[in-house]
Amino acid sequence: MAQEWEALANDPEVKPLLVREVDGREMSRTYLRHAERTSEGAEVASVERKLTDPVERRFLQNPGKLAQQNERRKKNLLAQSPPSDLRASQRDKLAKLETVTREFVRENMPTAEQMRHNPPGTVDHALAWDRAKKAALLCWKNVRILLNPESDAVDLANFERYRPTHAATRELFTDGQIPGQFALSPQAKAHYDDIDWTSPEVAAKIQELHDRGLITVRGAGRPAKAPLTKRPRSAAQVAASARMRAGRAAQLAQTREEVPA
Repeated sequence: MAQEWEALANDPEVKPLLVREVDGREMSRTYLRHAERTSEGAEVASVERKLTDPVERRFLQNPGKLAQQNERRKKNLLAQSPPSDLRASQRDKLAKLETVTREFVRENMPTAEQMRHNPPGTVDHALAWDRAKKAALLCWKNVRILLNPESDAVDLANFERYRPTHAATRELFTDGQIPGQFALSPQAKAHYDDIDWTSPEVAAKIQELHDRGLITVRGAGRPAKAPLTKRPRSAAQVAASARMRAGRAAQLAQTREEVPA
């Protein structure tokens, strides 16, 4: 798969669209999406209008420097805009490159469950995958923009849509930083009716797993609260409580006497 991807990416009709030379070195191109180009173009046009308007130009602190900055922004916008005159042969090769690159990047990619639960080894796995597939991933993003230059889709070049999952065999990852909370796997659901849940053997097995800390049994509704138990009071505590009640009663009686009839 890697050799096929490299052969397609180095095709004479495709490579100039993905790579540019800077000081004798090849560097990956970076294309702006449609919304980014529209926003940058509006900013450039706004500055150009202020520079050409004699009234607004008087309020600019350094028109010459601003004009130089705007010219650089124009050049960057032109360099980062995908070409709109692709030949049919180029589009066909780019479409094939997008498919091959997508499958190549997905190889050995950490699954959604691994990234979510972070079991031991996931960090090293993700870093190794990122180093090995970074060039191909950037290539895939550029190809997506080249094939859809006018698209406003937010996830046009978001590869998370293709991250593999363990949908068929959900893993609980009980040793992960965030353990799984799945109740039943698809296999368990398929054989649920084959088990006699009222048998003493099943109850004993569930109790054994629970005692070993491998499972957590949850009942329906909120767990019942433990009954409150009153601690016996000493004679000194009883006497102190009686004195406090007598003092409050005396204060209340005195207050009532002071209130005029």
